[in-house]
Amino acid sequence: MTEIDVSNMTPQQRLKQIEILLSTAAKAINCTDEEVKEQKDRIAALELGQISLHAEIESVTRLLGDTIATIARQQEEANRRYQEHQAEIDRIWRYLQSRTGNGNSPL
Repeated sequence: MTEIDVSNMTPQQRLKQIEILLSTAAKAINCTDEEVKEQKDRIAALELGQISLHAEIESVTRLLGDTIATIARQQEEANRRYQEHQAEIDRIWRYLQSRTGNGNSPL
């Protein structure tokens, strides 16, 4: 910061320098207050966005859990049907073997 030599100034000039300094300080404080308000507004917006994202993540997590549970049930049902079909194929195969002797004869 530059020093001002006030020793050669008249009281009016000194008063003018003080007014300039006060005006500059007021502008800096004003600017700072505006910047603080802008930052607070940005923080508030980010907090709202974070809350929204958190709710969305919870929703997607629940949906994913439900989907995984559904897939697990479908897999269990598919495995059960596979075992039933395999048992039916084995039963038919045993029947054919009993009818043809070794199971390798053409029908």
